[in-house]
Amino acid sequence: MDGGLLGLLDRVAARPPEQAFVAGRGGGLTGPGFHERAQAMASGFSEAGVRAGDRVVGCLEHDVDLAVFPFACAWIGAISVLVNPRLKPKQVRHIVEDADPSL
Repeated sequence: MDGGLLGLLDRVAARPPEQAFVAGRGGGLTGPGFHERAQAMASGFSEAGVRAGDRVVGCLEHDVDLAVFPFACAWIGAISVLVNPRLKPKQVRHIVEDADPSL
């Protein structure tokens, strides 16, 4: 991992473990914690059958996992499709149908 999101993820993992990296309503993560959360989420996606090139839809509130989601997708080569949870159901349905996600 040397460029793009994955290169950034490597640099985040190298941050001092006592230094906060990202925070949200549900708590915060250090750089190494962020890296671990992204790896765990990516593993979950893989176990659910997501493969490189697949689209994954996330409808997440403004919290730590919203920041982690694109990195987890990139980790396995999937494409993240973030949907604003404040959209109306019809709008969400249109985005999801257009994205044709695997998950």
